[in-house]
Amino acid sequence: MKITRFRIRYAVMIAVPLGVLFAWFLVYPYLEQTNVSTIVSPPGVSTIQVPPGFQVELFATGLNGPRFINFGPDGSLYVAERGANRIVALADRDHDGSSDLQSVFADELPRPHSLAYHKENWYVGVPDGVIRLTDADGNGVAEKRQVLIDDYPTGGHSTRTVEFLPDGRMVVSIGSSCNVCDEKDPRRATVMVYDGPRATGERVFARGLRNAVGLAVHPATGELWATNNGRDMLGDDLPPEALYIVRDGLDYGWPRCHNATIEDPDFGGPGSCVNVAAPIVNMQAHSAPLGLVFYTGKTFPEEYRGDLFIAFHGSWNRSVPTGYKIVRLQLDGSRPASVIYIGDGMSAAHLTIYAHGSPTMTVPLRRAVHVLGSAPDADICVPFPGLAPVHVLLVRGPDGGYRAVDQTGDDAEEGETASLVLSAGAPVEVWPGL
Repeated sequence: MKITRFRIRYAVMIAVPLGVLFAWFLVYPYLEQTNVSTIVSPPGVSTIQVPPGFQVELFATGLNGPRFINFGPDGSLYVAERGANRIVALADRDHDGSSDLQSVFADELPRPHSLAYHKENWYVGVPDGVIRLTDADGNGVAEKRQVLIDDYPTGGHSTRTVEFLPDGRMVVSIGSSCNVCDEKDPRRATVMVYDGPRATGERVFARGLRNAVGLAVHPATGELWATNNGRDMLGDDLPPEALYIVRDGLDYGWPRCHNATIEDPDFGGPGSCVNVAAPIVNMQAHSAPLGLVFYTGKTFPEEYRGDLFIAFHGSWNRSVPTGYKIVRLQLDGSRPASVIYIGDGMSAAHLTIYAHGSPTMTVPLRRAVHVLGSAPDADICVPFPGLAPVHVLLVRGPDGGYRAVDQTGDDAEEGETASLVLSAGAPVEVWPGL
């Protein structure tokens, strides 16, 4: 018996170190491409610089992992507070640019990510589906909830973004389960579409979108636009992140092809990019564009109207961190003014960069998630979930209008300059602290 116990103990002493060593060799190639400091660094303080005439102010604080946001019919800012499993409403009753009332609209929701208001109901995207919330008596609390969808695959990319098309159809984006793989569930890496708000007639609207977190409908054309996060582990600059106009029935390539031109080394090959739909804008790899909004407000100057704002969550696995910004893409009607590329190290002659160094205000720098436009008393709102308590900021326009900005997450390195630049054509403004 003693000999047997000794053998077992000896075998364990040998097996454990060997297992650890084997695991290290498995993950080391990935760690070489990962800037861990952007994941574990404590909250930092950076200076936000905005265009002349704009002003940044604190709107609210104390949120727990907010994701997408939307203004309700009562003028309050509704927040999908994923870390607290609830939807909260931030009211500014005296219209002074500071939230003076935070109330719970709905709780006990499983990690809500997105929320869309449509025909007197809220539609909330959760990992396994969509929940409809109703406040019939208008008291600020959703007394009725209905689970419309509860069978989405979970794990991997778990955010579900809900949007409505002009004809009343509901669309939901579902990210992939992996970095790159062949999916078993055909709903993965797609935008799904439904006949209407009852979530009937489910089918694939567009496929091959690895993680289309941001969805927005162009106010003039009714087209569905989406940001897409490309695969990892192909180095610092491949493949680019992308902005798409998502059309019914099209294939956007993942996992075999990226950006309509890059054959995947693991799942692609000659001809893999044939008949793959191309993006309208390619962006710096790993900068993680998430929410987007077309600006239709009136408090920002005239030249902002009709342009696109994109929230960049920022990189987690790039040797030189990038992202952590809000980018304004100038449009000519419903298209970029010219063929453009947003990336690192290119000429900045055609864009205005608002980088660190402003003497006007100091606030925590966090990771952007969403942008929101056209609201009562406010124009564009941006949530930033992460490691620290969340702040909601306001950027006041020259005429006193403002935009709310939620913030949390990782900080950038001191003295970092704006890294998203434009090669030619339509100027882009980078607001790096937002």
